[in-house]
Amino acid sequence: MMRSSNRWVAVALTAVPCLAACSSSPSDARVTEAAGLMFLDGPADHVAGSPLPEFRVWVLDPFDRRATGIPGGRMSFELLGPDGSVLDPSFATVNVSFGQAIVSPDVTLPADDGYAIRARFEGFTEVSPPFSVVEAPDRLVFMQSSSEEIGVLADGANNVQSLFDNVYKTTSSTLDVGVFDSGGLRQSVAVFGPDRRPELLPITWTPGVDTLMVPVRAPIELPFTVWVISGGYAAGQTSVGDALAAVDAAWRAERAGISVGDVEFMDATAHADGWSTFALQLGAPFQPIADAIGRAAGRFNIYVVEEVSIDESLVDGFAENLGTAIAVAAASVHGDGVHVLGHQLGHNFGLQHVPEVSGFLTDPNTMAEGVASTLLTEGQIFRIHFAGPSPVRALRDGDTFGDVVCEAFDATTHCPGLPFRIWEESDPAPAPDATPRR
Repeated sequence: MMRSSNRWVAVALTAVPCLAACSSSPSDARVTEAAGLMFLDGPADHVAGSPLPEFRVWVLDPFDRRATGIPGGRMSFELLGPDGSVLDPSFATVNVSFGQAIVSPDVTLPADDGYAIRARFEGFTEVSPPFSVVEAPDRLVFMQSSSEEIGVLADGANNVQSLFDNVYKTTSSTLDVGVFDSGGLRQSVAVFGPDRRPELLPITWTPGVDTLMVPVRAPIELPFTVWVISGGYAAGQTSVGDALAAVDAAWRAERAGISVGDVEFMDATAHADGWSTFALQLGAPFQPIADAIGRAAGRFNIYVVEEVSIDESLVDGFAENLGTAIAVAAASVHGDGVHVLGHQLGHNFGLQHVPEVSGFLTDPNTMAEGVASTLLTEGQIFRIHFAGPSPVRALRDGDTFGDVVCEAFDATTHCPGLPFRIWEESDPAPAPDATPRR
């Protein structure tokens, strides 16, 4: 989706003598002589008034490999102007170490297009791809103020490389994101915050100064209908109501962009004799209980039963994946309702169980099995709102990004990885001033 880097390579076409002891395979040969140079990252486009960013130049061996075993030496650099003239013949001189020279310039340049750097080493010369110095950075402008810190993931590209999931955090109404240029390809910006729903905004960055207006909308309120079948109607009202209030607070702390909206309770205790146990059915597991007791359309349905049985094993709850129904055991809601409801609703939203490795080891996640946690990652929240047929996606309005398909775990050009975080889990959002809605 994003353009590739421009990397120029100059290689001297000279014969390389080989003694009898040489390997017949070039990849096995130990070569220490230089045969060319390559700007690995190159000077990047940047904003006037800021120093030229650090860049690297690699020495290549005769087989176009990075010559990490080359003896040390000095690499010199010249600064070239937009017209190709030499602005500074002694721009920098840097030691070559393990085949590379790292340049950290302490120089600022006036705004203009087409600067370049020329590197020289042992008779070899290479010129960097051109770079620009612009008057101002690309900017996000938040259309309404936020009382809390906002987190941003921005995709983009510059003259050096494609850039995915660049992280920013701000409490300001504007955010400078740097110098992006999409090369005509559409990319995206995702915005998170505790007092807003996440937004995913398409953007085609231009070589000029871009300003993206970002809407600020309230979290999406989810309506609930609670069918109390077992455990007593009054007790069910209290335990589920308290658990949903705790889930609401957890979602805010995790900046999930969803909240508990209207909650209605239905007294279904008259059906306890026939439906005190929810046993997993093949096909549409919630259809029998919905036919017998009811199911509210356009709402998330919670069935409180005596037992939840899967393959004759008792569990705390069961959820309709990418659906709007869960069944929970009354005792589990009384004991740890916030985790049981949060976990099962996560399945409704399309989340699966996560491993206790690869980013989830140190911070147990609400979707981990056998742990009591309410933690969500931004990778999970992204999928709840934007990926596939999530029922939360169906409650969103005003989106212009089209369908998003995410890998279950890994990052792609469209989605961050599942364990991806903007905030550390030890840094939850502040609690709201008022009691969460129930």
